[in-house]
Amino acid sequence: MTLDPRDLIRGLDARERAVLSVIYEHKVLLTQHLKAMFFGSLRRAQDRLRHLAQRGLIDTWYPPRPRGMGKASGHHTLTESGAQVVASLLGVARSELRYVVRDEEDREQDAWLAHRIGANEFFCTLIEAGRAIDGHGLAKWVPERTVRTAEGWIRPDGYGVYLHPGGALDFYLEYDRGTETTRQLANKLAGYIGVARDWTEQGAEHFPCVLIVVPNHRRERVVAAAFAEAVARFKRADRLASLSFYVANEEMLSQRGVLGRAWGLLPKLDRRLTIVELPAKEGMDYDLSDCIGRCFTEDGAQRWARLMPLSLRPRFPIGEPPGDEEEPPDEGVVA
Repeated sequence: MTLDPRDLIRGLDARERAVLSVIYEHKVLLTQHLKAMFFGSLRRAQDRLRHLAQRGLIDTWYPPRPRGMGKASGHHTLTESGAQVVASLLGVARSELRYVVRDEEDREQDAWLAHRIGANEFFCTLIEAGRAIDGHGLAKWVPERTVRTAEGWIRPDGYGVYLHPGGALDFYLEYDRGTETTRQLANKLAGYIGVARDWTEQGAEHFPCVLIVVPNHRRERVVAAAFAEAVARFKRADRLASLSFYVANEEMLSQRGVLGRAWGLLPKLDRRLTIVELPAKEGMDYDLSDCIGRCFTEDGAQRWARLMPLSLRPRFPIGEPPGDEEEPPDEGVVA
């Protein structure tokens, strides 16, 4: 018997409705991601997600991993009933909801799964950083969207606003898995540059930073070459003076964390900066108390964190914001 979505909604609390909505927004989320956004402990997240699965609203699955690597994290997507509930919450017909419910075979063959998980993991680490460090917080996370201007369009893997004591960093994320050629990268980066050039009358002024995450140091050099090629296509160099394109590799991020000195300015890559040292804006209308991960979380989250540590090492640890320490040497990149 098919239940009416309105009947299912009446049995959901505000947090459960929010969980279903963000799974719709971000397509697939891990248990750790949802824990960062909505729960004070991993155990609590697992219990509530199990409840949603038992009600037939989400599908939890575990992709196969190489032998000896242990069990994969729970991957959560909407079922058809879950998609109908989200459509009702948004006040649209199910046919208008752009969400495809995949079966097990389709999920395992999803070429974009690793890409989506990697991009989502980066944003969720910033959410955890905001919960762990005073004065920090991820105020906004918009998943993949097409950004159009009069002169062009881009399709970043996400847009975020990260608050810290020095201001608000607004950025586009490009999560690169090393599958594109230098020319393909140059075409993509030229799209960003074209939009940035015409962002304001002064050119790239106030255009969000572009953060590019790549697998390793070698890929950073490929991105640097592609960026130089892309810039060379434009004549009005004066309108490009404010470009803020930064690249970091996962090897370095796993060592220093997303708040560590991991970000190199393209194209030279001659020094590394932290996220809080990147160009930030003042006066953006955001409040730390409204940051993602601040709602619904229980008191005593630190106590639960000690009792229930994550079994898997995070791809992107938080790291430490900058202090007075010297910048560590960057042995992998030659300026």
